[in-house]
Amino acid sequence: TLGAAVWVRPQDVNEEQMEGVRKAIAAFGKDLGIHWYYWHEHPHDVLYPDYFPAQDGFKDYVAEAQSLGAHVTPYTNGRLWDPATKEYKKLSGAKASCRRLDGKLYTEVYSSRAVNTVTCPASPIWQKIQMNISKTLLEEYKTDGVYIDQVGAAASMPCYATNHGHAPGAGCWWPEAYRDLLTRMRAELYSPNQAMTTEENAECYIDLFDMMLVVNGPHTPTVHMVPLFPLVYSDRCVYSGYTYIPWKLSNGSCNFIQMKSLLWGSQL
Repeated sequence: TLGAAVWVRPQDVNEEQMEGVRKAIAAFGKDLGIHWYYWHEHPHDVLYPDYFPAQDGFKDYVAEAQSLGAHVTPYTNGRLWDPATKEYKKLSGAKASCRRLDGKLYTEVYSSRAVNTVTCPASPIWQKIQMNISKTLLEEYKTDGVYIDQVGAAASMPCYATNHGHAPGAGCWWPEAYRDLLTRMRAELYSPNQAMTTEENAECYIDLFDMMLVVNGPHTPTVHMVPLFPLVYSDRCVYSGYTYIPWKLSNGSCNFIQMKSLLWGSQL
């Protein structure tokens, strides 16, 4: 969709990060993909999905990157809702959350240590929120697409809520609900030159996402990875990455990761 072959990941909105973006565009040329994190007004994994307004300068940096020939897809999360947000109370977020058999919420904690609830993809409340997030980024901030985290990575959850329109418990309703949401997004919000991307590579969504970021492979001395996924789906799915980039790049690890990505058909 975007024609990108190399992706970079800015992690904030400031002049230092933008200078890195400029250097990357100069080095790799036009059609560089920019997977932009920490662009919203709150820290990472905190107060999702209360993203707007974006940090000061983000809209201008998007326009500048595009003027230099790059494509910007900012980070969003398609699964988590922080109960501490004002919108959680205002929009009855508890009614959109997945429920365990005992009626309690599923909660998850990541690097920020904030407690997030897992939201049911079949909830009309959540589907409307996700539609509005993409609409705002594509139309107001003029981005080239949106990255929707966790959709292609996280497993389905058994949900026993009675107000989401699905049978209680587990079942195929979970991927079907996300497929319904993504299909409507594609039809109503995204143009042919705008990309919808996600984390990891769940097969049930590969026809709906333009790219899948593959970074969660188990890299340990006891695991011997093989390129099974690209062998099966190389003509059906575009994906990028191989693993998370380590903080120290002086030991050849970055070169190894890029080499492995290239050999396995993944965008760098």
